[in-house]
Amino acid sequence: MSATDRETITSALAALLFAATFPQPIGTATTWTTTGRRLKLWGDVPVGSQPACYLVSHDETRVWQGRGLLGKRTLPYKLWCYASTLNPDAVGDQYLNWMLEGVEAALAPDDVPGGVLTLGGQVDWCRIEGTTFRDPGDLDGQALLIVPIVVMWP
Repeated sequence: MSATDRETITSALAALLFAATFPQPIGTATTWTTTGRRLKLWGDVPVGSQPACYLVSHDETRVWQGRGLLGKRTLPYKLWCYASTLNPDAVGDQYLNWMLEGVEAALAPDDVPGGVLTLGGQVDWCRIEGTTFRDPGDLDGQALLIVPIVVMWP
């Protein structure tokens, strides 16, 4: 595997995630209405522009493997997902489930025998890892999902 730069990795990951489709419509949408790599707060995303998702990364970790061995880098991302639940028939928890199922399907392994997503062989692995934050928007009409995604590459 050759070294891949961060922008190539981020672009490949964003392309997969931004093309995610939901198993059930969120309102009338079966995929994201708005996507981006520059985070916006939900209050700055009009109801008509939701469901929306934003992919961002704010830190990086480098692990030394030992003398004579290549180090490993992990690049953690957060996928911020929004859906309006102002419609009285909307059930925010369902929207969160459908958004998460769409994200999980988008991150399906491309190395099936190895059971990992390698972004076409560019990284060692890419997966959801850590605690996913869920707020169904029952009190304020705004569902929020924050999904931790980690990429490891040499």
